[in-house]
Amino acid sequence: EPHDIQKAMALEKERLAASVRGRGQDVYSPPDGKKRGGYQEYTSSMPKWNLNANNTSAAALLAMKRLRELDALGVLQKRSEEKIDLFVQRPQKDLMLFYSGKSLKYCNLKSTSAQTGEDDQDVGIQTDDWIDEPVEETKAAFSLGQSSQLLPFLRRVIPLFEASFEEKSQGPTLDAERTAASLQSPTLQVTCGLPNTYISTFIGATPTVQDITMCPNWCGADYALVLYNWPEEGPRNLPEDSSTLAKFLRPFRSAIGVYRLPTTPSSEGTANLKPNRMLTSVSRVNSIAVVEGRPHLIVGGSDTGSLSIWDLRESARPPRDSSDVEHSELPSPDPTIAHFQGSIWNLPIFSTDLYASVGGSRKGKAVVLDEEGAEQGGTPHHAEICCLRSSDAQNGDALIFCLDVSGVVSFWRVLERTNAVLKTALALQGQLSLGEGNRLFGDYLDASYLCVHPQQQVQFVVLSSAGVQQTGRRGGKSGISGPTEGPKKLELNRFRGGFGGALGEDGGDLEEFAITPTLEEPVCGAFCPFLPGVLLVAYADGDLALFDTALSVPVTHWACAIPQTPNRDISVAWSKRRPSVFFVKCGTALDVWDLCENVHGPAISLDVARDLGLSGLPSPSTSLSGTASELLIDTHGRPLISYGGITAVVGLPAAYTTPLQAPPLRTAWASQPMDELLKIGHERDVYPTLEKLARKVDVPIDSQVERDVLVGVLAGMQPMQAST
Repeated sequence: EPHDIQKAMALEKERLAASVRGRGQDVYSPPDGKKRGGYQEYTSSMPKWNLNANNTSAAALLAMKRLRELDALGVLQKRSEEKIDLFVQRPQKDLMLFYSGKSLKYCNLKSTSAQTGEDDQDVGIQTDDWIDEPVEETKAAFSLGQSSQLLPFLRRVIPLFEASFEEKSQGPTLDAERTAASLQSPTLQVTCGLPNTYISTFIGATPTVQDITMCPNWCGADYALVLYNWPEEGPRNLPEDSSTLAKFLRPFRSAIGVYRLPTTPSSEGTANLKPNRMLTSVSRVNSIAVVEGRPHLIVGGSDTGSLSIWDLRESARPPRDSSDVEHSELPSPDPTIAHFQGSIWNLPIFSTDLYASVGGSRKGKAVVLDEEGAEQGGTPHHAEICCLRSSDAQNGDALIFCLDVSGVVSFWRVLERTNAVLKTALALQGQLSLGEGNRLFGDYLDASYLCVHPQQQVQFVVLSSAGVQQTGRRGGKSGISGPTEGPKKLELNRFRGGFGGALGEDGGDLEEFAITPTLEEPVCGAFCPFLPGVLLVAYADGDLALFDTALSVPVTHWACAIPQTPNRDISVAWSKRRPSVFFVKCGTALDVWDLCENVHGPAISLDVARDLGLSGLPSPSTSLSGTASELLIDTHGRPLISYGGITAVVGLPAAYTTPLQAPPLRTAWASQPMDELLKIGHERDVYPTLEKLARKVDVPIDSQVERDVLVGVLAGMQPMQAST
């Protein structure tokens, strides 16, 4: 019974207590007085106090007195609690604990599987075809405003699809064979321009091509950027019923047309009169440049000395009037005019005019920013900008060189910031004036062109009425930063009055070479991208000179080599595929030079109007400030030329666009560097060479053979040819 069990347990407890008391031990102490369990080796180090009131020892009384004093002072009430986290674990779901197998609940579980074969059986039922018609879903998506996200996506993806379809339809091997067979002579492949109806209706004057540049590999294709300028005929009083496009174009003085170029070369001539984008400016832009390494950014220099930036990533907008309100108009029945009524227009996202200060002591001056965004004084340009060029991207960043007609050169970097009011801006890196000390012209240099050394950002060359000047950003008084950078001035081998008047009265050295500032003025130049210091310079009187910037005199000089001269609108450019090929364009003449084939004259001479079928175009008019460039070479080695407001892509035979893979027989000679010819121990007895200190240029593998051939050709050329 339960009562009997409880009585038996009580008797057992009394018997155990009596046996313990008989031995004189505590009930809870072990019989041998030793500790049991895990605490047998543990000894507490905490001080012990006997707080019993019967404890009358001196130490106990002193401790009690101290506790009463602390209680009277309120020390115990001033105590605070501090909490710290010794261990933190994020909440875990049961499913994650099961997958990891780390919890006590799932740590001993094992996963097993067995193949039964039932999943190998496939049973299907034939039903009607399923047709997806997401009409209602599409309407709901556009009603929520997602169309603004879809249009930018299509603008970037559609060119990729077009390029893929074009390459797929033609085929690389078949297209190369067809192009090589058809291009036995230069042909007109693509023409880019503005339609006549647009020019006569909205511009009223024949536009001129001021500059040409290339936007490489943007959205899967190459784009040509053509700068159009037109004369200002005074204010035009537009009627109130004029179209929105006419009111929108009224204040603009320059426009940049962005044209997509075909991915693969073609021998068929096609006309592209519908630019993909139109970049506008209220000031007359004289030169443009694409930032190297960031092809979506275009920088332009105006006649007021200001710089502007356009970003191709910005969404294009339709034309709007001065109220900045988009009006809904019926499209024009003319398809060319209707194209310009669409969303193809972009305005500058930045201009140095934004830094103009209208109050305080800096009234009337412009303020520019440094790399940290701080104000850095006034604008360096007080005259119109004539040339703007971008250096090669070094360490992921390019430098913009800006030259005005007075000889002032400024250096800028493009800043792209995410947490700023101006997300894209220009930061001034420095400036220098090449016209200082020229008392004859009042420190006015009359500069026209600027060339930057390939694959670096320090050395550059300025062409002006004073000749060809070589300088650097971090140079000293002479503008040269080191002994290996060459002389300050590059001049032709012509004396002022012959040898009779060249000697001084004291029998000293010859006078400096001089260039007549009228006919022998350098107007254009270009560096060979495959060699560190080979510079080609064109002069207004028709001369061509090939310089090595380490020497003050030209390597060779072709007198009267340019047709249709004297002329200031001359453009020269090197091929981007073949190191020994360069191009010269003047008026309607286009010459193709191949130094491996002929060093005395051009290999191909073309008349653009007659040979390319452009005779129906109006003759090119004189530019307002001199053209910056009428010639550009694309990535395929094809020249882009401007004539009569039209930009044409000229197809060349494959021999002029494919690099040589074996040296020609007439140039197969053995060469040896001069440093290896010096005898050991006599290095200081001869004129020291700069071969060991020469700067290297990265060259593609398929162009290295022809690069070495060009070095030998330049070493064997005569210094002067048919000079008169």
